[in-house]
Amino acid sequence: KDAVVVREFDLKTKTFVSDGFRLPEAKLNVDWVDTDTLFVATDFGADSHTESGYPRILKVWKRGTKLESAQTIFEGKKSDLSVSGYSTERPEGDTWVVSRAIDFYSSESFLFNPKTLELKKLDLPQSAEVSGFFNGSVVFLLREDLSAKQLKQGSLVQMPVDGKYETDTSLLYAP
Repeated sequence: KDAVVVREFDLKTKTFVSDGFRLPEAKLNVDWVDTDTLFVATDFGADSHTESGYPRILKVWKRGTKLESAQTIFEGKKSDLSVSGYSTERPEGDTWVVSRAIDFYSSESFLFNPKTLELKKLDLPQSAEVSGFFNGSVVFLLREDLSAKQLKQGSLVQMPVDGKYETDTSLLYAP
């Protein structure tokens, strides 16, 4: 089923961490921000779900604190599919992303600054399918033509994370 229980596990001792992060069964999304902080989107009570039954509120939760004290960093709309947060670890630096899934084929992506808790929206069309981040660029799949650059639907492209979609997108691979 879509609902899961999350418990922090220590790979060295092969045991659950007794005072570690623990989330009760729910439809949820969780990912590390750092060793002592999680992105968590779960059942936070009344009005915390989308019409699809998935989380619409994303918080950051610090180790040693109660889930109820986690700080809200993003709220989606009731009509959205879900919200989530994730991190990518790269040799050139980590990237933290907040994603708002409007539906299965439309989304918005935001860069998250864990020090300031600020979000910066990426200048992407809602139809773009983000694949990852590399050397300061967001890599994504075009689900529609980008006529200004003669890039066709289905192309894998990149754009600097602070770039403009219409002018700064460049081709990586054309099918």
